[in-house]
Amino acid sequence: MYGSARRGRVPERFDLVPPAGVRRVAKAMAAGAERYGEKNYLNGMPVEVCLNHAIRHLYQWLEGDRSEDHFGHAAANVLMAMEIQTNGMRT
Repeated sequence: MYGSARRGRVPERFDLVPPAGVRRVAKAMAAGAERYGEKNYLNGMPVEVCLNHAIRHLYQWLEGDRSEDHFGHAAANVLMAMEIQTNGMRT
């Protein structure tokens, strides 16, 4: 039985974000951090670079390449582009 506790409404629905996708992005980000350094994309990378890499990963998957998690890497690149664009970094 629940009490009468209340909370304010949260507009974001984090409970709807697919956990498998989040894990795959986290793995791609870990691989990138190992290779390029943590949060390297915040050091002045244009949005277009992230988007180009995202598109490249999608085409690699479409061409049948299964050598790495292209969806995880593509999603990671889109999220990095969103972060750069949202925070007014170099675009």
